[in-house]
This record gives sequence, C-alpha cells and structure tokens, in this order.
Amino acid sequence: MTRRRSPAHAIDPDGIRLMEDMFGPERAERRSHPEHAADGRMNSLLVEFAYARVWANEILTRRERSLITVALLAAAGRENELSLHLEAAVKNGASHDELREVMVHLALYCGFPAGLTGQRHLQKLNK
Repeated sequence: MTRRRSPAHAIDPDGIRLMEDMFGPERAERRSHPEHAADGRMNSLLVEFAYARVWANEILTRRERSLITVALLAAAGRENELSLHLEAAVKNGASHDELREVMVHLALYCGFPAGLTGQRHLQKLNK
C-alpha cells in the first residue's frame, strides 16, 4: 500500500485577520505560514475552524466568546492559552472587573484552585 501525500495546507485569510485583531500581527503572522508551525495541517485546521468559522460567527460577540473562553481555559488548567486569551479578551472589550468576576464564578463551579489560577494570570495582565 502506498501512502498518500498530504496536500499543501492553505491558511484561511479571514481567520488570520481575526487572529491579528485578537492577538496582534506577530502571532497571526506565525500562524499564516504553515511551514513555520510544528504541524502545518494542525495549524490550518486551527485557523480555519477556530477563527474563520467559530470566532467569526456573530451569534455571540467576540467579548462574550472571550469571557466563555477564559472561563473554559482556566477550568481546564490550560495556562499558556489562558494568558493569551486574557489579553485577547481585553482587546475584545471585556473589562478587568468582568474578567475578575468570571474567575469568582469559575471558583464556585470548578473549584477554588481553578479560580485562583485564573486570577493569578489576570493579575499578571494588569502589571
């Protein structure tokens, strides 16, 4: 049996533009070149699905999606992504007071360690 080669992985320009708005041009630039990613296919799937389709959908605002996302990332203990998304949440219109309250609410349902971790990352953002 012969293995099929993977096709070139085109990066969706709409997803890249949205990432640029949220995370800045440097991070978006890294994602726009699949050859620079550890896995070009994973990179293109991330940009296409997460940003060009889900984040671009207007049923929820970017601010609302950001509040949900930071709660989920803090609850799951995904600290690297949490820091990035806290910064993006502010760019997307979330206030520091709202983000603090998300962490309080998170502590109620997911435990104080998760809420405190989220608050610690939020405090770093405030510095």
